[in-house]
Amino acid sequence: LGVCSTALCLQLPFILTFLVLDFFCQSARLATVLGGVIAPMRSVLMTSIGATIVTFAYASVGFHWFRDDFNDYCNKNVITCTQNIIYQSTRNGIVGLSSMMDTVMPDDRDFTSRMAYDISFFVITGIMLLNTVVALIVDSFSAQRRAAEEREINKESQTFISCLDRKIIEAIAQAVGISDGFNYHEEHKQPKWDYMSFVFYLHEKDPQDFTGPESAIKYCLERKDIKWMPLGRSKLLEEDKNNVNDDILKRIEQQAGNVGRELEGGTEVKQLVLASMKVLSRQVDTRCDQFSEQVVASHQRAHTTKTNSAPLSLDTVNEFMRSTDCPD
Repeated sequence: LGVCSTALCLQLPFILTFLVLDFFCQSARLATVLGGVIAPMRSVLMTSIGATIVTFAYASVGFHWFRDDFNDYCNKNVITCTQNIIYQSTRNGIVGLSSMMDTVMPDDRDFTSRMAYDISFFVITGIMLLNTVVALIVDSFSAQRRAAEEREINKESQTFISCLDRKIIEAIAQAVGISDGFNYHEEHKQPKWDYMSFVFYLHEKDPQDFTGPESAIKYCLERKDIKWMPLGRSKLLEEDKNNVNDDILKRIEQQAGNVGRELEGGTEVKQLVLASMKVLSRQVDTRCDQFSEQVVASHQRAHTTKTNSAPLSLDTVNEFMRSTDCPD
């Protein structure tokens, strides 16, 4: 409205063209581009001042040593020479002094000094300083992109009002049977637009009609103090904290019971193995006794055919048993 009024009052229609700049406010992408250029403006300004100082130094050298080569550009004083170098060296597209000074050839007497003067000005001003400005703007865009990515990560991993971790909210909500706990918390427990509506309500309400809590919150808002907000707190978290702790204890007790039952089951298996080994040991002893009796009987029958044969002694049987590797 101000632009239109100015254009009509001054009868300057071209001022209406500035209304097109409103696109930078309407488009988020254009606003990002504009912010990327404006954010490093202070550094760009200081770099420009440095470039002006360097140009003034080169203008001083050119005014005293190469005044004839500059022709009319540096025939008055150093200030005029500086202004002409800044303007003429930038309007040609390539930052340098070639468009202002006479051309010299290798056979000329001051060729070496002119070559050092021209090339050094191009390197310092055209490469270093201008690329510094470009680097500042590119770094500004990179910083904006990183900030945007961090904001997106923060929105996805933390609640907007209380800054609680998403995993905590999801765990509590799952414990009480809520499937999508994070969105439920953001939309029903701590809706950010309700807080915004309350802030606008305080701005529009007459301070004389404030209640005690409203006066305290208004006081915090005026001083940009956010301690009135439930940072790190949530009604859902406080209501279900005890239930979650009880549930955790139950799960721990259940796991301990499972481990105990597994240990008891292992003890039963061990007892069964020991019983089986005892039964097997008794069977082996029985078989060894039977085998001993058979050996004794066979030796006695073998010796009955011999005259004056002595009966087989127990030591002989034991020695025979050890030679056959039969367990005791």
